[in-house]
Amino acid sequence: MREVLGDYLACPLVCASGVCLSCSFETHSGVKVICRDGPVFDLREVARSVTI
Repeated sequence: MREVLGDYLACPLVCASGVCLSCSFETHSGVKVICRDGPVFDLREVARSVTI
C-alpha cells in the first residue's frame, strides 16, 4: 500500500465555484483552485512557493 502525503489548504472562499480565482495557487501541473480542486492536495504536487 502506498501512502500519499497531503495537506489541507484553506483560504476565504469568495465565490466557492472557482470563477473569481481568489483561492488559486500554483502547482507543478499548473494552477489549482482550492474551492474546486481541493481542499486537500498531494504535497509532492504543491509548488514550493506555497506556504503550508
